[in-house]
Amino acid sequence: MSIFPLAANLTQARAPDAPRARTEDEATTLARGPVFLAVEELPEPFDTPDAAEKAVPELYGSGMYELIWRDGAWRVTMRYWRPAPPAPV
Repeated sequence: MSIFPLAANLTQARAPDAPRARTEDEATTLARGPVFLAVEELPEPFDTPDAAEKAVPELYGSGMYELIWRDGAWRVTMRYWRPAPPAPV
């Protein structure tokens, strides 16, 4: 089962000390409120899968990252728990 960081944005999610949770219930408890599983693309494209793997050591095996081919380049997406924004009133 994968474990995902809990963070407000991609930069915080990539920090090694970001809290992590396996399930939505765990993430909700950590966040003290509702969360959703965000999928966000890292800003830099890569020429080869090897270049992506060197830049993102956890690319394979963690379940947090996915390597995709789009717009003529290799790109990495990351999954992380993000606190849900407040509901409009």
